Amino acid sequence: MPTVQLFTAPVCKRYTASRVSFAYLFALVCTVLTIIIPYLLCFSSIQSNNYPVGIWLKRDVYREQPEVHFQYKAIVVVQVQTGDDYDVPRELYYSTMHNVNELRPESFRVAAVTSREADDDSDGLVDRLILKFALPIKDERVYGVQALIFLNYRLQNHVKVDMESLAYVHHDAGLPASSYSSRGDLMLRQNMPMNVEQEFTALYSNDDLLGMDMNEAAIGISARNSNIMNILERYKSRDIATDYLERFPVWTRHAGEDKDNMDTFDLRVTIDVPRLQQVIFVPTLQEVLLEAWMRYLSLLVIAVYLMRRLFHFVYTNRIANSHIKIDKLD
Repeated sequence: MPTVQLFTAPVCKRYTASRVSFAYLFALVCTVLTIIIPYLLCFSSIQSNNYPVGIWLKRDVYREQPEVHFQYKAIVVVQVQTGDDYDVPRELYYSTMHNVNELRPESFRVAAVTSREADDDSDGLVDRLILKFALPIKDERVYGVQALIFLNYRLQNHVKVDMESLAYVHHDAGLPASSYSSRGDLMLRQNMPMNVEQEFTALYSNDDLLGMDMNEAAIGISARNSNIMNILERYKSRDIATDYLERFPVWTRHAGEDKDNMDTFDLRVTIDVPRLQQVIFVPTLQEVLLEAWMRYLSLLVIAVYLMRRLFHFVYTNRIANSHIKIDKLD
């Protein structure tokens, strides 16, 4: 009757040698190199984004959609020309803050402000901010506009950060217009990575961008601090901030409109919030060790395989003398 194979088991062939032999020294050196070489490869200067990765992760990147809200704080400055020949330039100033408006009574002009937050995918996060400023004008032509929109910017998935951010809108033209429409993305700008904390960190909470101190002795200083250019200078010095990147500017003169009798100048701003905003952070110790172990292990597996092939070649071909022992089957 023919037999059927039911089970197989390998027979182990053992190569042994004295501790003072060349065969033992060769095996010891190769074993040490198998452990060290993957570490050296991980620690080598592999370049990614112009900084060395190495085995220890010093900074990492993830993506999330920030939570952004309009703070109902804004400053709008419109450059106009007035007079019979429209050759007298001046500025019209408006802000949503009463104490700031009091500093410029000669150029203050009351504007109508509307704002709306749009959540297109109904995930509880704002995808777009739509704002409109209608600034009344009289016998004036508008040749330029500047606007600062104050926003609350919040990251909460891994890095927990809450800060005040700005969107700066500006345009100058050689021809007068009745409206300006701007649409762009609010992008995070980092000159340094952020730390991962358990609690929310309020960045720059002690650094008021307006620098407002409304006691009578400091009214002059506050007026200078509330100037758009001065606010931008303070804001640009921050290591972590946001930039408004304009994509679709439209400077509009309506066909058939009597430009000498326009009632308002309309500024429309649409701020898109990226759903995959890149955030650079300093990884925690647990993340550093996990990443290092994964990198080291991936190279260690290859090193062990190659070293075993080398051992097989050296000892089976008797390049290094050793004794052979074959396990007996029970």
